Amino acid sequence: MELDSSFRVCTICLKPKPLTKEHIIPDSLGGTVVAYLQCGDCNHELGRTVVSQAKGDPLIQTAIWLLRRRVPSLFDSFGRRQQFIGTDTSGLQVPMFRKGGRFSVQSGPGPTDSLVLDEHRDRRRVEELIQAEERRGIDVTGSRGQFVSAPPNQAVTISPRLTIIKRCIDESSIFPDHRATRAIDNRLPVLIAYNWLCLLLRDVVLDVNLQSARDFVRDGGNVNGLCVETIRPCSRYPQAHHKVCVIQSKPLRMKVILFGWLEYSVTLPGVGVHKVPCHTGIQELEPPDFWVTEDGLSPSDLFE
Repeated sequence: MELDSSFRVCTICLKPKPLTKEHIIPDSLGGTVVAYLQCGDCNHELGRTVVSQAKGDPLIQTAIWLLRRRVPSLFDSFGRRQQFIGTDTSGLQVPMFRKGGRFSVQSGPGPTDSLVLDEHRDRRRVEELIQAEERRGIDVTGSRGQFVSAPPNQAVTISPRLTIIKRCIDESSIFPDHRATRAIDNRLPVLIAYNWLCLLLRDVVLDVNLQSARDFVRDGGNVNGLCVETIRPCSRYPQAHHKVCVIQSKPLRMKVILFGWLEYSVTLPGVGVHKVPCHTGIQELEPPDFWVTEDGLSPSDLFE
């Protein structure tokens, strides 16, 4: 869905460059609402340095995982780049990945010079290894049958120099691997809040008093008066929607809630307006939809 905007300059660098479509909520998080807000250079740079980092946040990963049956398209696009952990029958945690709509064990070296392979995905690989041993003149009689009949997660000796562990993981034990994750960049909730403010205030958002928000989004670091408070999770379970709202005009304070679960309070100093419309933007993820509350509806009713 494309929303109207009347900007003739980039809302980040304020230069009169051709504008490109910017997602109010990143498309990587299921956002479908766009508007012409930023030039190509700013859009590309913020996508590379700010938006792309969201996928590494462990709570965002958890939210998408818990919503995988409610919003399967988002999980499918997100899960292709994500690492998972599964637990075998012995209690050992095993690295996993998702491809072609199914989970597979990450193949690689195992304990005591063994080789870990997925029971289902790597059967062709097992056959290739057995044939390689045969070409070396090694007797591997019965190895094929032994591998097929062996119970899951058991080491199978193919030859004196080759032992394979046939890993099989119960899918109920699989969960995102958070060992290499990092928290979301605080610039992302500020960017989402600022984009929403652009649609509410139009050209007023280009006022010099909001330069601190643009500086923070572009460069990060400490900006006098700008504050991002993380209150997460703010509800028991993730929901299939995002929300963004102005809740206070002086100093300007906004809320960004991702997946109805991860709440960020953004305070932007020095807003040069007397009143900010308290419209709340709600992005539904499944089915994709976007709607805005009427002016005057209490934001507190929406963020309980």
